Amino acid sequence: KPFCIRSLVSRPHFGVARLLAHRMPRPSKLPRACAAGPPCSEAGRTPTTRSPVACDEAPGGESEAGAEPCRGRARSVLGAVAALCAAGVGIVLLINNAWSVTELEAASAARAPTEHRGFLSPDTARASPAHARVAGAAEQRFVSAPQLVPAVSVSLKAGRPALPSPMLAGYTGGATTEKILAAVRAGVNTIYWCFLDLSNNGVIVRLNTSQVLEVHRALAAENRSVAHMVSIGGWNGHHNFSTGCSPEPCDGARFAASFEAFNAQTIADGEGWPGFTGIDWDIEGHDDWNSSRNEFTLEELAIMLEMSRALRPKFAVSMVPSQSYFNCRESGFDLSLRHAALSNPDFKYAGRNVYAALYAKAPEVFDMVIVQLYEGYSDAGFDLYWGGSEENVGADGWPRQGSARDMTRIVRENIECITNGSWAVDFDGFWGLPNRTVIQVPLGQAVIGLANGWAPQSNFKFAYFDPHAAARAIRTTRSGGAAYWTIAVQDPANSFTRALRRIL
Repeated sequence: KPFCIRSLVSRPHFGVARLLAHRMPRPSKLPRACAAGPPCSEAGRTPTTRSPVACDEAPGGESEAGAEPCRGRARSVLGAVAALCAAGVGIVLLINNAWSVTELEAASAARAPTEHRGFLSPDTARASPAHARVAGAAEQRFVSAPQLVPAVSVSLKAGRPALPSPMLAGYTGGATTEKILAAVRAGVNTIYWCFLDLSNNGVIVRLNTSQVLEVHRALAAENRSVAHMVSIGGWNGHHNFSTGCSPEPCDGARFAASFEAFNAQTIADGEGWPGFTGIDWDIEGHDDWNSSRNEFTLEELAIMLEMSRALRPKFAVSMVPSQSYFNCRESGFDLSLRHAALSNPDFKYAGRNVYAALYAKAPEVFDMVIVQLYEGYSDAGFDLYWGGSEENVGADGWPRQGSARDMTRIVRENIECITNGSWAVDFDGFWGLPNRTVIQVPLGQAVIGLANGWAPQSNFKFAYFDPHAAARAIRTTRSGGAAYWTIAVQDPANSFTRALRRIL
């Protein structure tokens, strides 16, 4: 049955070929307009003028110019993943038997520059988060497995958006509209809007929703599509949201309902705005060391998990823990955010794997894990500036700048240790989690959190990894990408973003 290809996916780190499609043009015979776009005209032959497409032709398979039939067969290698769409509504196929697509690499290169490139989660129902969440319409347009290829298993959840992988994300952090648009043009495919807070079973909106809609309209006018995530918390953000609710007790499902109401209001306010792609957990500590916000509680973690589970059928969910909150070099665990940093024993704002407990309890809930290597006096900074040795703390000649090779190595090591299954945490029965619980993030969901141009001026407090060096590690490990704080301080040329763009 004819259909058009919208998203061409290549993730060899899953041990698969790059793409697979039924009745796809061979590169040598591709029409000139073989790029992702809207559906073909009713005649089944002429691409629409707004954005060209390569169409499966009308009966007979001939183009108007009498060209060769638009046909192509994928041949064999082990496994493949393809993200397909018909009339703008995506489906994701997980291909489990052997097919090859070396002939189709040219088609991949011809995709529209605004498409997300990379692996999409197999429980995703759309190729682009810019499409409206209309479950009924999506269900009507899904192509069943027998129409595609034999032995294909399909996992679909109507209305659930996808996060791009590899991800190149930026946190807004007070950025102007112009800077956000410039970052997207430079390569950002996911915007993290800052922030929401939680209180009294509801969300407190700190971000500028008018700016969100303004950015969406500008990107739509340029035919650009990005994921729009909204981050909850931030440093000094609201923290103790498990108490003080009235008249009903604090409950994750009620917080989720409040977020859905907020999202629905933004959809009503913005013509063509499909709503946020999902939520991101960024609840951290507080400047006041004695504040209760420097300690998590089981009740808070339970609410975070319950809210995530309630939203997951319709939204993506990510977390962005400071490195000490999700530290693969640490087997210990507690709820305090008042531990001393290795590189500065007087700086007592480090955690001990509190987010690791949240992830270990329900890893299937989280689409992406973004580990902040730029946490104040992080272990990554300790490795970079103090050579990873406590003997160098306070010694002459330390701290000192690390080399580009050091930066690549440290980023690679951090990716590997959260993804290779070697990290185990002693939870000692907390939340029903036993000792030696193995934490292993799927490689395509492991994202490195970086600081951009503001960090080098921090006198070694915040680790700065050159984006070229970091991108080298991300590419070689084929991990889930990078996210950075903050778009607000990007230089006019967006050089940090452009350097990271090679991961895509």
